[in-house]
Amino acid sequence: MIASQLQLLPSVKQWPLLIRAAVAQFFHHTCKAVLEGLLATKSGGTGILGDVSNYFGVVETNGRGILHLHFLVGFEGI
Repeated sequence: MIASQLQLLPSVKQWPLLIRAAVAQFFHHTCKAVLEGLLATKSGGTGILGDVSNYFGVVETNGRGILHLHFLVGFEGI
């Protein structure tokens, strides 16, 4: 690397924050893909399990700080 590229790299003190932010963004996109892709929540179409009427989710971390999601899905006619 040349000197100008080395100046653009984050310092060691910033790495943990950057890694956590990247993990959170990946988690967000994964949850969004599941809700929109498999359950068709945004398109208003029929998901793989049927027509979704509503859903609710809570994001938590476990003891190691890993994000996970608990969510309930309500289906039409049930």
